[in-house]
Amino acid sequence: YGSAMGGYGAILHGILCGANAVYADTPCIRLHKTSDGDTSIKENDLTHFLNATDPFPVFYLCESENIDEDSPKNETAYFADACKQHDIKVHLDFCPKSEDETQVIKEVLGFFERMASEG
Repeated sequence: YGSAMGGYGAILHGILCGANAVYADTPCIRLHKTSDGDTSIKENDLTHFLNATDPFPVFYLCESENIDEDSPKNETAYFADACKQHDIKVHLDFCPKSEDETQVIKEVLGFFERMASEG
């Protein structure tokens, strides 16, 4: 679980640690403000970790605002599209609507528990 840069961390560690699922709210996917601006470095763009052969978590992504699938600037849509290109499961349909961070975390945990029980 993570939001913004925490979403970047959640996705990266979910991939590297072999998690079953990752929830990220408005995650940063590309690190635009690196010291050298070099996006060819693997860690500067999380899509560089994706491929069609390795196992990946199921990604549950949420965007604070409406997702415009056609906008190249939208990080969530950009990552979701890359996942789809590699046949990696990604969902953009679970977005808790609470201002209370504790309540959001409870909803996400409840969601994961329901998903796990469904197999």
